Amino acid sequence: MGGKCGRSATKQPRRKGPQDMREKEGQEGSEEALSLEPEVDEEAKMQQRQKEEEARRAQQEEERRAAERMQKEKEEREAEELQRAREEAEEARRRQEQEARQRQEEALQEEMRRKEEAERKRAEQREAEEAARRAKTLDRESRRLQKERDEQEQRESLEEAAKARRKSGIRLCEKPAKMVASNCGSPYSDAPLSPVLRAARAPFMQEALPHTQTASLHPSFPYTRRFAELAMYSLQRLYAKQTARNFNQDVKLTEGQIGVTIRA
Repeated sequence: MGGKCGRSATKQPRRKGPQDMREKEGQEGSEEALSLEPEVDEEAKMQQRQKEEEARRAQQEEERRAAERMQKEKEEREAEELQRAREEAEEARRRQEQEARQRQEEALQEEMRRKEEAERKRAEQREAEEAARRAKTLDRESRRLQKERDEQEQRESLEEAAKARRKSGIRLCEKPAKMVASNCGSPYSDAPLSPVLRAARAPFMQEALPHTQTASLHPSFPYTRRFAELAMYSLQRLYAKQTARNFNQDVKLTEGQIGVTIRA
């Protein structure tokens, strides 16, 4: 018993077996792993930093591309706006040119219309002047013809009166009415335009106009009533025209304005 206690008190070294070898290798591996752990952390950090750097670069690249795209879109919009503004300016210029041409054409048409109107008025004025000249010429010709007719009638009347005087021996006092009394000495010359007949050896008498149907003849008158009417009619026409010519006015003979005075 005592011997067993002595062996137990003194611990004998145990022989190393395969298990011990494996444990020893495990311990050595753990120590080696512990010694390599800082290097693994550094490598992971570097990889993480690389990934972050790549992500940042990718984000920057994406932002750059987005900025380029926005800039390109902005430039395109500006180019479109500029092109639109140019087109609008060109359209406005063409519209202004068209309006200017239209105004010019309207002004030319208005000028032509005014010229035509002025020419028409001048033509109308020329026609009016020509018509006035023709009317004046016709009036002058009419007056000339009327004067010729009056002169012809006067000559005929004078010829008729001369023939009547030659046949009857009556002398005509060819003076205006105002001078009849003083020149012819007739007491029957108060009436205006009073022609005077003088007959030899005939008593004083006064004969009214033949158309009044109031003619009275002195019983001692030696000539016929027909001769007296003819003589009074001829003298009426003669003195009416002569007086109208002298006083430049128309003379309208009425009853009592012309009488015929016969004295011895």
